[in-house]
Amino acid sequence: MSPDSLRDAASYPKGKVPRAVREKQILAIATTLFAEKGYAGTSMEDIVRAAGVSRPIVYDIAGSKADLYRHVFEHAAAELDARIRLAVSESSDLITALRTAIAVMFEHADTDPEVLSFVMTGTGDPELDRTVATIRDRTRREIAEVLTAAVHAAGLHTDERRIEALVHAVHGACEYAAHWRTIHAPELAMPTLAGWMTAFIEPGIQALVEESRTIPPS
Repeated sequence: MSPDSLRDAASYPKGKVPRAVREKQILAIATTLFAEKGYAGTSMEDIVRAAGVSRPIVYDIAGSKADLYRHVFEHAAAELDARIRLAVSESSDLITALRTAIAVMFEHADTDPEVLSFVMTGTGDPELDRTVATIRDRTRREIAEVLTAAVHAAGLHTDERRIEALVHAVHGACEYAAHWRTIHAPELAMPTLAGWMTAFIEPGIQALVEESRTIPPS
């Protein structure tokens, strides 16, 4: 999360911070603490102290700790989906669209490394981890829908399950590769890693395009 969220809240007089600004501040603080201390190691009191506000304000805005954790993921998923939709809509063909989607996944991981960190480690709460998995699956389905639309816009047709399977595989591979880089090779530029992954994945993308059939004119 951007430190801008913290600066925005600090720019208002005490007691005059708009709710939307306070929500962003608490979300940013929670994201950082969850990444640093883990879900189990972070308490709502930690978040209250870091926000510098009363406990009722944090609970009113965030709900429970589990609610706040889910909110972090919902926000990150929505942001990724919006960035991919924009990037794909500006692509000239399917191959470019898929390359762009991969690049955006790595850019997103680079700009929001805290979320990636606890995506990969989980919470230790089976019910909450299932909820997060559901959010991630929904994100993948939404990306698949965007790319399916790009296939149709190109005048092609293929089994939509194949696109969804490809997206699940690519999304998971990109997450693990970005996480590996964060832990083992932080000096590696994220665009370089994105290029390596694209080169690895592109034969499958090319096969998808070549085996897609042209939609006859109506």
